[in-house]
Amino acid sequence: MFRIKGIRPLNIIQGRKIIIFVFYHRFFGVIFFLGILFSSCTFHEQVKKYSLTNMSPQWHEHQKLIQSITQYQIRGVLCWFYDDQKGSAHFNWYQKSPDHYQLLLTNPLGITIFQINQEEKSTYLICKLSGCPINDDPGDVIFKITGMNIPLENFHQWIMGLPGKGTTFSIDEKSHLSEVIFNDHGQYWHILLLEYRSTNNLPPMPSRIEIRQGHRHIMLYVDG
Repeated sequence: MFRIKGIRPLNIIQGRKIIIFVFYHRFFGVIFFLGILFSSCTFHEQVKKYSLTNMSPQWHEHQKLIQSITQYQIRGVLCWFYDDQKGSAHFNWYQKSPDHYQLLLTNPLGITIFQINQEEKSTYLICKLSGCPINDDPGDVIFKITGMNIPLENFHQWIMGLPGKGTTFSIDEKSHLSEVIFNDHGQYWHILLLEYRSTNNLPPMPSRIEIRQGHRHIMLYVDG
């Protein structure tokens, strides 16, 4: 087969076009996702709050509705900031009961970073990071990832809009939880519930949460 300069066989050109198209489609798909991911991971310094000295009857009614929910699932993006570092991951939280839940973190390509399955008093961990702690304490693994010790027994209540064991908290003008101060043996967490939304006939649930501990910050964006 002879060739004219600048002209190639049609089947080779089409094959390369397909390969190039698939490559660029996947490449720019990941870039587009990362752009959305990091543009959403923004730390909000000022928050408008409405504190009520006496908890309203509407708050107690809302609290009872939330406490009556046993099964709950959310997913979204989790971002963390500490020591001039930042990172992000997809998260998926599935709760069958207050003592039976699963937390899954994946990278932008969908590969599992960390998974915890809590079933009553049994804890199962999967960690695919280098240098993962060899013990079975999920708090140590989460600290390695985010730089923050997160009390999971309270975390699952914060993401539902409940104060957990936090005794200092405020509610907003719609009788939704807006802020929690949690103290555990001298360690303080400051939780801000910045936005709410209603889906699937459920009462309003937090869709944007910020957790602070000293100079460390975690942001959760719920998208489903």
